[in-house]
Amino acid sequence: MRSVAELLTLLLLVATYSLVLRKAIFLFATKKITTAIALLPVIFIFYILPVLLDLVIGIPIYYKFRGFHEASVSVTVAVIYNIYLSIFLIAILRYFRIYERRIYNGDKRIYLAQKFKETVSKYEFIFVIFLISPLFAVFLSPDPSFYFTYKAITEADLTARPDTHFIVARSCQLAILSASILLFIEKRKFSKEIRLFRNIFVLLFVIASFWFFGKRSIVAYFAVSSLAIGVVSGQLTGKKFKRVAIIISILFGVFILMYGKNIDSNWVVTYENMRIDFARDAVLKFTIYRENVIESPILEYDFQTFLFNLLFYIPREIWPGKPYPYAVYLTSAVLGTSNVTYLGWGLTTSALSESIANSRWLGYFMGPLFILGLCYLSDKSNRMITKAFGMLIVSLFMVIHFSAFTVVFLVFIFLIIKERVKIIF
Repeated sequence: MRSVAELLTLLLLVATYSLVLRKAIFLFATKKITTAIALLPVIFIFYILPVLLDLVIGIPIYYKFRGFHEASVSVTVAVIYNIYLSIFLIAILRYFRIYERRIYNGDKRIYLAQKFKETVSKYEFIFVIFLISPLFAVFLSPDPSFYFTYKAITEADLTARPDTHFIVARSCQLAILSASILLFIEKRKFSKEIRLFRNIFVLLFVIASFWFFGKRSIVAYFAVSSLAIGVVSGQLTGKKFKRVAIIISILFGVFILMYGKNIDSNWVVTYENMRIDFARDAVLKFTIYRENVIESPILEYDFQTFLFNLLFYIPREIWPGKPYPYAVYLTSAVLGTSNVTYLGWGLTTSALSESIANSRWLGYFMGPLFILGLCYLSDKSNRMITKAFGMLIVSLFMVIHFSAFTVVFLVFIFLIIKERVKIIF
């Protein structure tokens, strides 16, 4: 039986989301595309839909991760969770209005859309190099045949060759992002046959990247990056965007079923596995529960994983006490292990959860402000390609841990700095 406070705050959350969504639809319809629009589908799918499913199906037991269940049944956690997301949504609504009044420029948008096509065409060769880079990464690895087996990476001991796996994974991410960009290059100057050949060429390397990476997230990564670039380039608008988004969603659902991971004959087990894989409510609620309800910190000291995020490039051989990524600490906490141990895998986290774990009550403000700050940097940019990166980056911060897309984030920062200091390239 749900408490009145929990139901009222959930109603507040749904009402707030509906209000913000209405404003987002208006902005999208009038082609006032802000980076923050990308946050709304992410918030609904990963944060709001799961708690609505709890009302219909019930709260998962989380047999493998009992810490999640303890947090999910806490009324205090549910109330804080609902109010926190509601305030975040209000902040997004406020940002929409700031964007509309102070940042958006209709003439500039048309100019930037054309500039995007010119920029992509100018650096097409570089994007092609990124596209084929996974082949070099694999064939230069100590054991190339390892990557020829699909999903081998999901069953391997990642602690054995962490540097090799890191290089292959990041090259696949860059390839996927480059593919999304190449698919939206202006191709009218080419014949129909050449355009078809180019698209087949790009898609073959997309499939190769899917294969080498071996995880489902790379497919979602391609879908999100393609939609983001299609929107900011002006090639996916209105009904065309809806059709493409629906087709991509259906294809991704089919892929998940064919992939087979965490699919069990028992639908209850399958549902719980899907909740862990494709929802972030449990992670955020667990963090709230540990940090603000029972006051049992996940980290060893404040700002511990922020320190890792800033200094991740320092080798552990030089810095033996270097912190781990946040997912390592969270996974150990959920499993209830006495010592923090890198298991070679980890539960997927988000910037919202990590901010709270690093700075407790202050983190409730730091996470949303950081994400909206990235939106502002992206929207102020004079390059559409930077805005496309921005939409991808803010979406990723909401659903996965920073170490999983470090290279892409650094590319985004480079583009911002390049524009501000007028680097010639």
